[in-house]
Amino acid sequence: GRREGGKGRHTTAKQKMRKVCVGSKNPVKVGAIKAALASMFPGEEFDIFGVEVESGVAAQPMGIEETLLGARNRIRNCKKVAQADLYCGLEGGCVYEEATKDMYCFAWIVVSEAGEDGLEGR
Repeated sequence: GRREGGKGRHTTAKQKMRKVCVGSKNPVKVGAIKAALASMFPGEEFDIFGVEVESGVAAQPMGIEETLLGARNRIRNCKKVAQADLYCGLEGGCVYEEATKDMYCFAWIVVSEAGEDGLEGR
């Protein structure tokens, strides 16, 4: 399902270190996932790694739908090449607002557990 904002579930029981695959080796994207998980799950440790995968969209996606498709494709392609507990697809895009003649930049982040479709947020 789609969810904008919000906090994840917090656990107190000691769990095994979860492997987290990010659909990019871009240090900014990998760092964003590290920071988000540290904020959402303080005290938990994660094995976070990036893999180079295709987004299947333009190098600079334009519009909400193309950008979301890129993030979803990154997860699908991650699952083909890496074993992990969580998969993260991040895609930055732009949208042009005709009424104001402004261009806005944003990102979609899709997080999926193995075998799941995932949560999406912008």
